Amino acid sequence: MITVLLLEINQPDKAIVYNPNTRKEFSVSITQEQLDYYELLLNETEEDIFVIYNEEENQLSYIDDEKELK
Repeated sequence: MITVLLLEINQPDKAIVYNPNTRKEFSVSITQEQLDYYELLLNETEEDIFVIYNEEENQLSYIDDEKELK
């Protein structure tokens, strides 16, 4: 698992993320729940949003104090 920067939601089910280790952007499929949550985060904060990317499952997860999204 690696930490990546969430850049944007570019399709109804895709998130664009940036891997600072490889300096490359890539897209990852996301669920509707993730889409709603990530869009809210992107629209309401000016801070960078980091998420965890699971390379084996090609999935993102965001962990905060209240809930974990997978």
